[in-house]
Amino acid sequence: MERKKKDYWNKKFSRNKERDAEVNNYYKQNGWHIKRVWEHEVKQDLNKVVDELADFIEQIKNQNKKL
Repeated sequence: MERKKKDYWNKKFSRNKERDAEVNNYYKQNGWHIKRVWEHEVKQDLNKVVDELADFIEQIKNQNKKL
């Protein structure tokens, strides 16, 4: 890969990670719970993703009952 392209993608990925952390922090500070679902996971195994989302929601519901 050309040096310029490599530099571009390294900067882009670094900024994406920073932005994701900023977004996560914002929503967590405002009482949100975060569960990311990636497109490739859905394509690979939709049923697994649905099960994981249902489990995630159930966990949050149970946490809220304890409060």
